[in-house]
Amino acid sequence: MERTEMLREVAGLLGYQRLGSRIKESLKGHMRAAIRRRVIEADGDSVRTLTATMNDYTREELRDTLISVMRKGTTYEREDVIYAVAHHLGFSRVTDAVREPIKSAINSAIRQGVLGYEGSMIWREQ
Repeated sequence: MERTEMLREVAGLLGYQRLGSRIKESLKGHMRAAIRRRVIEADGDSVRTLTATMNDYTREELRDTLISVMRKGTTYEREDVIYAVAHHLGFSRVTDAVREPIKSAINSAIRQGVLGYEGSMIWREQ
């Protein structure tokens, strides 16, 4: 799909009658974020879905996302982090298929010393 076509479709889905310059710039920023997060892939003027499911992400990519959504010096409930990671990656619902890989990445990050934990609370160590 062409980038401009995608921007028009998203604007329409959000209820906008037309794609004005401010809306276009805002949506372009979101598109860049989706590309960085590997939700979509850019190929010149075209974009396409890159990661349709949570299984398309490696454990390392999920660990990197944990670090991205968690602030150093802040303690979080595991469940809150699971939702934050899922939403960061563009998933609107947190099903077991989304939850389990994130839980596995959290446990892996704890084993590697990237995250600390006590009970259901976790935090960034690095």
